[in-house]
Amino acid sequence: MRGPLSTCTSQRRAIWASTRVVVTDSSLCTYDLDPATVCREFRLLFTQDAQNFPQYRLNASNPGQTYFNLFYYGRPGTTATLNLTIPYPYVTQGAQPIHAYDSVTVVPGPDGRECYLPGNGFLVDSTQIVLSDYAPQAMGSSRTVSVTLTVPASGFVYLNMHLDYGLKRSTGYARGGPSGNDAINPATLQVLIPDRTSYLFGFSDGMESASDSVCSMNAFKKVPGVGGMTAKASTTYDGLPTTQVLEGCKVVLRNIKGETLASGRSDQDGWFFCTYKWTGKATTLYLTLSPPGGTPLTKPVTLKANGYAQVDFDVP
Repeated sequence: MRGPLSTCTSQRRAIWASTRVVVTDSSLCTYDLDPATVCREFRLLFTQDAQNFPQYRLNASNPGQTYFNLFYYGRPGTTATLNLTIPYPYVTQGAQPIHAYDSVTVVPGPDGRECYLPGNGFLVDSTQIVLSDYAPQAMGSSRTVSVTLTVPASGFVYLNMHLDYGLKRSTGYARGGPSGNDAINPATLQVLIPDRTSYLFGFSDGMESASDSVCSMNAFKKVPGVGGMTAKASTTYDGLPTTQVLEGCKVVLRNIKGETLASGRSDQDGWFFCTYKWTGKATTLYLTLSPPGGTPLTKPVTLKANGYAQVDFDVP
């Protein structure tokens, strides 16, 4: 996966004339789920909270985990302090979330995206960011992490930082606000996560600076009946666990007699819906998921009158 330094050098200089910051997914590939807009978008997936119905839970994001990528030039052998600015609510992942390499290879990814293959590693850093590090804990806050290193003989540093959206699995949201698609506090109507929020990732070493931004699109998944996420276990480039959503999985909801009550397919976010309004006492139904080319999986689900239940599938 590591090309010769000469290849890496020619490729990166053809693309970057100076220091650059890029935000990528967990495969170290760029993304943009809405190319029609200026900002590069990802989706925040809000699902009805079966334990706090009818409020919503921020269940996941698409893409999932995130990497802050820095491409930096310096004089070989000199000491450099790299200041990385991370926006709320991003938090670090893993015991050593920061890695530095002496080169990088750029390869084409799916749909014309740009992907990065690290060269030889020469530094790891265990600095952590948690939500409580931000003051205030609100949109617009940021946290700066400083990494001091010696510039390698290549004169180039590729540094990345493993992150995730820190509000995942939080609950107590409703849909509304000025845009009509903001995540708000249902009691006070305060906007907590505005739709199309921009997140600015920055770098500075005291002499030069660079930045990149991405935007979140709120996706509220509402349906009476049963919904859930279909995903397959995977690993990030540095071996940490993550998941990849699965689109196009067929899902069928049946009763104890095997009669079909509803069906659906997982969408581009890996979410499926079986729209079904149960009017009797709480009952056990059965949900079967058929991944494309895979073995069907069946799980029981308890559905209350006029209620909603969530069932997630981890496909082997």
